[in-house]
Amino acid sequence: MPPQPPPKQGFSQGSSLRSIAEGSNSAASMAVNNQDAAGHQAAYVAKNTLAQSAAAASATAQAALAGKQILLQGLEQQYRDAQQALMSERQQLMQAQRAADSTQRAAAEANQHVNVLQNTLNAAQAAAQTVTQAANEAAGELAAQQAMVGSAMDRLEQIGKQLAAVRIDFEATRTAAQQAQAAAQAAAANAAAAAASSRCRPGQDGDASATTAETPRRKQQRRWRR
Repeated sequence: MPPQPPPKQGFSQGSSLRSIAEGSNSAASMAVNNQDAAGHQAAYVAKNTLAQSAAAASATAQAALAGKQILLQGLEQQYRDAQQALMSERQQLMQAQRAADSTQRAAAEANQHVNVLQNTLNAAQAAAQTVTQAANEAAGELAAQQAMVGSAMDRLEQIGKQLAAVRIDFEATRTAAQQAQAAAQAAAANAAAAAASSRCRPGQDGDASATTAETPRRKQQRRWRR
């Protein structure tokens, strides 16, 4: 029996099973070849031995194939699992990307709101300064106006006192003028009555003069009473 060739080195997981299967194939082929050679020699024992060797090599190759199939199925399942994991990770990556984009948009909108609020605050501060300045100016004008009102009230009070004094003097002057006018009228009436009585008889003229002279006096008394 010729020596078997060394098993070939594989590059994948389970390469020993491949080497076993290939070695068994070589052994079975050599057994068949040797069996043909032994047939020429008509050696039954040799053929039977070679047949057993070929059967054992075939069983070994089948066992290696079964192990390799199990390994292949396991690797295929791991590959499918890895694909599922990759798909899941990609989905999570897409979700994370969408979340990041949404967060960036929200941050940009928040910054815009901050800018708007800052501008509004600046405008409000400027308006507050303007209003404060206007209020200070209005307070100054109010104080000045209050001083002017106080001066006007003092002047009004002084003029009022002067007016009251003038009114008193006016009333006294008017009363004196009325009295003087009444006295003048009474004197004129008395003079007229005296002139008229001088043309009448002495007895009658005296009574008439007395009556005529009393009439203006009564009128003057009524005027004073008024």
